[in-house]
Amino acid sequence: MEYIVPLAVFGVVFLTVILFGRRSSTTARRLDRHLITPAGIPVSVTPQERFSLLGQDGSGTITALMATRMMRERSRTKAGRLLREAGQPMPLHRFLVIRALFAFVLTPLFIFYIWKIMGPTPAGLVIIGVSAFALPQLPMLRIKRKARKRAKEVDLAMPDAMDLLVVCAEGGLSLDGAIQQVSVRTKGLLATEFARLLSEINGGMSRRDALLALGDRTQSANLKIFCSTIIQADKMGMSIANTLRTLADTMRIRRRQAAETQARKAPIKMMPFLVFFMIPALFVVILGPAALSIIDFISNS
Repeated sequence: MEYIVPLAVFGVVFLTVILFGRRSSTTARRLDRHLITPAGIPVSVTPQERFSLLGQDGSGTITALMATRMMRERSRTKAGRLLREAGQPMPLHRFLVIRALFAFVLTPLFIFYIWKIMGPTPAGLVIIGVSAFALPQLPMLRIKRKARKRAKEVDLAMPDAMDLLVVCAEGGLSLDGAIQQVSVRTKGLLATEFARLLSEINGGMSRRDALLALGDRTQSANLKIFCSTIIQADKMGMSIANTLRTLADTMRIRRRQAAETQARKAPIKMMPFLVFFMIPALFVVILGPAALSIIDFISNS
């Protein structure tokens, strides 16, 4: 009975954190503003309001003030960059509040619960130590995982997108026209990012700043190379078609090298399964009948 109250408090706080961590409708509408659709197709966005205890944005809320004072400027900058790379799943102040809840509420409750159940035993101390280190890092690990997933998706789509850019550029289209063709004729995260790039350029942002912002919104090394190369080619007055052709070849080489690297890692990753599962099973199959025969011979003699 004495463990019901800590468990109930832990469950309530955990569910509250999960609820606040969901993507808000405001973020979805903010991303919808950057979608580009072909001419003649009307775009209708029906906003769906959802009440949030943490506020709809980061201005003028108590949680925003708390989040500003809880962390140093360097930590806030790092968290903001990581959220941008993860696709901005939540506002910065909300993420900081969730991290604070994990660090100062959920972790002490879990440690107290383990201490009450297991006491100062070696296993309990190990679990408490691991929990004290791991639980506060769970929000950051989740955002990092989303950022890596986005980068992987962009890396997989880059070679095909570069081929389409080369075809459009060599066919006489400008760079903006080629990027628009990629954003309209393809699907996925890269097409969405290219559409957002064009929206920012059409909104008055310079092409250099828009490309730099595009590179900062993902951890993809291929996309960063594309942005920096286009900026340099535009600055030096180089041919966009030749630059895109070189970039397409580079992307193909990088993807092939990445596949070869993964293939070289495969034997090392298979080693634990071979040692702990397959080799013991082979020993049982090979030596099992002989062991049974020896046991029967010794028992009958």
